[in-house]
Amino acid sequence: KYMMSLGVFDRALWYGYYIFLLGLPLSMLWLAWSLDNPKTHHPSSIRLKRGMVLFYVFLVLCVFTNDLHNQVFVLDLENPNWSNEYGYGGLYYFVIGSAFVAALLSIVLLIKKAWTSAKWKGIFFPFLFYLAVVAYEIMFITGHSLSRDTDLTVTVVLLFLLYYAAIMMTGLVPLNKKYKELFSHSPLKMQIVSEKGEPLLVSVGSEPPGKDV
Repeated sequence: KYMMSLGVFDRALWYGYYIFLLGLPLSMLWLAWSLDNPKTHHPSSIRLKRGMVLFYVFLVLCVFTNDLHNQVFVLDLENPNWSNEYGYGGLYYFVIGSAFVAALLSIVLLIKKAWTSAKWKGIFFPFLFYLAVVAYEIMFITGHSLSRDTDLTVTVVLLFLLYYAAIMMTGLVPLNKKYKELFSHSPLKMQIVSEKGEPLLVSVGSEPPGKDV
């Protein structure tokens, strides 16, 4: 976008920003859906994941084929300053709207899964970063100088990284999700038992449940 010397390759680099901008919200949605979900390897879940990947590829292709339809970015390539003086077509709002809907659905899923938890109020702090991204994108599209003088990709990804950090800090995303598998596959002789002596976790190298180790 800023080189303006290599023609189509310039625009391919510019469109390449959206590989990350569109992939991140869909990754958020898959993460939120798969948390504590025992059916992630079920055929229906695999089909859902493939569908999300195909939808992501479709959105990216919409952007990368802009030179053919001019409906994502409305460009006048005869204008020497085309990289700064451009508009947005209807397809842009569909593409970027899909990304925001995916991110919003991920937040809804987190709220639903955390509703019975004592930490459910923790969603409000991360949600502020989502609102910040929405406000920033609106300002960027409308040409507000506060956002147009910044880098769209860097700013959006930074805000989403802060969102991820916030949901982890508030406990909405478990950080030790695989500890049961780690414990059960350990060759060490370990057991965790309840107050009644019933085994809760048993390692593969342990004695039969109930025996002292």
